[in-house]
Amino acid sequence: MATNTFTSIDDIIEEEKLNSNSKFCDKDDFPSMVAQLIHNIPWKFVFIIFITSIIVFSDVFIENILTNFSNTLETSVSPHPTNKGTIIQITFICIVYVICYLLIDNKK
Repeated sequence: MATNTFTSIDDIIEEEKLNSNSKFCDKDDFPSMVAQLIHNIPWKFVFIIFITSIIVFSDVFIENILTNFSNTLETSVSPHPTNKGTIIQITFICIVYVICYLLIDNKK
């Protein structure tokens, strides 16, 4: 009698799933991918950028900081940033992002 030396791919997959030391993992379903995506988000950066954006786009920042730069506000009814004012606001957010990136260790 000849022995069957070939195993089916299903047998190999089942064996790999049962082997706890194996790197094989069944993570191709949608909930697992979403959970992995949420797990990999740098929440410290998200929180800091969110708070910085609230501050930079607030009326207090517009009225107290942007008034120090020339041609940054339109004052028809209430002060609104011009294109130059918006670029200055986004520059402040980018500076905060770079500082946070350098200060927060993202190596986990």
